[in-house]
Amino acid sequence: MTPLLVHATAYQFLDFEEDETLRRNLLETSEDLRLAGNVTLAPEGINLSLAGSERAVNRVEQFLLRESPFKQLQFRRSRVADAPFSKLIIRFRPSLLPIRVDTPVARRRPGTHLPPSQLCQWLDEGRPIRLLDVRNVYETRLGRFTAAETLPLHQFRDFQEMAHDLPPDTRPIVTYCTGGIRCELASAWLHERGHPEVWQLSGGILHYLEQCGGRHWQGECFVFDDRLAVNAELRATYPQLCRACQKPLVEMRLGRCADCGDPRLDAD
Repeated sequence: MTPLLVHATAYQFLDFEEDETLRRNLLETSEDLRLAGNVTLAPEGINLSLAGSERAVNRVEQFLLRESPFKQLQFRRSRVADAPFSKLIIRFRPSLLPIRVDTPVARRRPGTHLPPSQLCQWLDEGRPIRLLDVRNVYETRLGRFTAAETLPLHQFRDFQEMAHDLPPDTRPIVTYCTGGIRCELASAWLHERGHPEVWQLSGGILHYLEQCGGRHWQGECFVFDDRLAVNAELRATYPQLCRACQKPLVEMRLGRCADCGDPRLDAD
């Protein structure tokens, strides 16, 4: 029987100057440990998703906490039967997310982190909250929380403008995304728009599914790795997606994507 891999994710927003020595040492350490995954370093911090043996994940976590400026990293772990990655990439980018953020890290006011068990309890109780999905439409099509409000987002950067147009609501807002990093910005933008009580799901959907299973969840969760999507048990489902609009190709007309009409299928 193939042993389960450990999949670790973490991010930290921190004003950071490009450090090639750190990148090279992290790359060499991860390669020696036979880890695969993605690590992005940017002026506002780090975002990582790595998979390998439990020993290897332990070692790279210790390296980062000891040898890097990212001392507040909180690693979320899950055991996976399907390898999320086939290679290792560690790189610098202009931003952790596909959007330039002008507000310095120290001046942002993100939402309060809400543990998955607390969100599950609130949903069990029917507590009046506004559960807001801040992911893109191709992600929400695959799955979402049953009580969630979705937005017509095609790029995450559009959320900042859409936050202007959200109708007033007296309920507390709870934002969620795949792993939590987008909520750090989305919840801060909601605070800037005058929403007084904003929470964010700690660790995102993946941490919720790990802690609470599929309760209050429907469908699959899109993931940014080789699996494409996972079910409520965090098992890979490998859906076939349109390469043009990334809609699941369960809906087709005459061999074309029913949404955008593109005839090309994802070869994988």
